[in-house]
Amino acid sequence: MKKKILALILLSVLSASLTAGCSLNGGAPAGDGEEQTQQAEQTEEKETEKPAKKTNKGKYDNIDADSVPIGVDEIEFINSKSYDGTTYVHIKGRIYKNGGDIKESYVGVTFEIYDENGERIGEKTVSPNDSMAVGDDARFEDTISLNVARDDGMNVPDETVVEYTAKIIDIKEKDAEEASLEAAITDIETAIKWDKEYDKAQILLDAALKQYPDNTDLKLLQAELDAEKAKNAG
Repeated sequence: MKKKILALILLSVLSASLTAGCSLNGGAPAGDGEEQTQQAEQTEEKETEKPAKKTNKGKYDNIDADSVPIGVDEIEFINSKSYDGTTYVHIKGRIYKNGGDIKESYVGVTFEIYDENGERIGEKTVSPNDSMAVGDDARFEDTISLNVARDDGMNVPDETVVEYTAKIIDIKEKDAEEASLEAAITDIETAIKWDKEYDKAQILLDAALKQYPDNTDLKLLQAELDAEKAKNAG
């Protein structure tokens, strides 16, 4: 009798142990839960990963007059008064072409503008009027629009303006020869397609072809002009 009672007690303990084991594992094989958690975490990381955004942050922090290919210095802010007495904030400075692979180019420098409190209040791209060859320097001056409650940058006191600062955030060069060709093509297209001034278009084309005799776009424009002339002659 005692043996039967002991056997029943052992069976009860064993049954309880098995039930507890199933509850803890949730019916899943050992190790599966941990593996599924790791896979879920890896999937979540992949979904949240984004390609790094390319910026120019810090790229132009140390630009000065001797920087290559483009140098910049003498940056300052001044008030310029109009005929009606309104003052506008201007940014001034000097640009230097100190080298690089482009023999002659049009240069554009973009600034972020900060007020006397170090708050960003605008952005401005400036360019000298003429193209620049290596060794050239040129002054620039341009009006800036300010994102502040001062009538879009007007009538800012002189003592405040002198405390403004500028940070270079981009410098670009455009090959002067390419720019000249693009401008010529635009002028010719306008004369042909919009103004219908075929004599003017022919003069512009002759000048451009003399400078760029092998350019395909110019040859296509010549064919288009000849077709328009023939159509109107008929």
